[in-house]
Amino acid sequence: MTSRVAAADTVGSRRGATDRPRSAGATDRPRPAGATDRPRSAGATDRPHAPAVSVPAVATEAEPTTQQHGGRLIAARLRAYGVTKLFTLSGGHLFSIYDGCRAEGIDIVDVRHEQSAAFAAEGWAKVTRTPGVCALTAGPGVTNGMSAIASAHQNHSPVLVLGGRAPQFRWGQGSLQEIDHVPFVRPLVKFAATAQDTEEIPALIDEAVRSAITPHSGPTFVDLPLDYVFGEAASADPPGPLPDPASGPGADPREIDRAAALLRESERPVIMAGAGLYWGRGETALRSLAERLRIPVFANGLARGCIPADHELAFSRARRTGLQGTDVAVVIGAPLDFRLGFGGAFAPDAEIVAIDVTEPAQDPPRPVTAELYGALPATLDAVHEAASHRNRSPSARPGSVRYAPPKTTRAPARRPNWPTIGRPFTQCACTAS
Repeated sequence: MTSRVAAADTVGSRRGATDRPRSAGATDRPRPAGATDRPRSAGATDRPHAPAVSVPAVATEAEPTTQQHGGRLIAARLRAYGVTKLFTLSGGHLFSIYDGCRAEGIDIVDVRHEQSAAFAAEGWAKVTRTPGVCALTAGPGVTNGMSAIASAHQNHSPVLVLGGRAPQFRWGQGSLQEIDHVPFVRPLVKFAATAQDTEEIPALIDEAVRSAITPHSGPTFVDLPLDYVFGEAASADPPGPLPDPASGPGADPREIDRAAALLRESERPVIMAGAGLYWGRGETALRSLAERLRIPVFANGLARGCIPADHELAFSRARRTGLQGTDVAVVIGAPLDFRLGFGGAFAPDAEIVAIDVTEPAQDPPRPVTAELYGALPATLDAVHEAASHRNRSPSARPGSVRYAPPKTTRAPARRPNWPTIGRPFTQCACTAS
């Protein structure tokens, strides 16, 4: 036993550590580097101790963190853009988005079918002229919303669709409602993408919102894998302001001068306004243009109401006669589609002036004499100023503009307070709209 103790002391002295008295038959065990011994008992053999080590205090409260789950990142971005409503049908792939919306003060409007959620988002966009947002759960949730997405596409409604998606780390293994949505929706939206990690989500929301409101406005889609939208990432910097489609520059001055020259020489001008006028926030400039130049106004789609229905220059039931009798038609935000007979609704020899926020995706089916593309308030005000010296008194009644007699005579319009712009407008009750 003596030899074993001596051997132990020798080992301990080489390590520079102090050991408790060892019992008979004890064996040595390696000790962690830098370890300190407990106090020795009375009578123990004195040996040099290791120097004292200073241990930092342990925090008793969790340190603040900037990490947020994907749903909160989405909701914070939406809130920064002024979104106050999320339309949805509850689905497990979307729960983190709901948590984020509750934390950010965004109202969750729960419906009973995903189609209703997407149509409600488009309705909100139409009423407010701000992006409508809906969240559709994975698989059949997204496919159920396809009709509403198509409607937003045709109406240029700025709608952001958030799609739930099966987790990426299990992709292709048969997760619940696992469908790749992007190939389905891409033909109907301006922007479609799938998040590749949690950190990417804020940038995707930014791009989708900006694309939705950029003329021509329309729907966008962001697909959110479950593992990424429930995962965490650092909070992103606040987004910059969104572009205002009403505050940009007007159209090419040369095209404005060409349109003004046509209006100065015209005898039977009309204005045909469509939904693009509403989305471009051109209603005030339209009214100023019509009143200054004494031009009757017809409207379809969302342009209805941009000039009050009881305004002396607002017409509806005489549209067919008015368009067929015109010599210059100012078409604002209205495509020459089936509603205008692919351009055939206007007189064959009429000059067409096309005005919109941006160029159309396809060439018009009928030749256009002047094309004015730019912010509508600036463009319409410029046309107003350039054409205001036309040979017509600003105070003249609309009755000074005469149209060819109608081919048929129908019952008089039911609104006797409408002004008389030639005989057709008092006798024709065409209901084309």
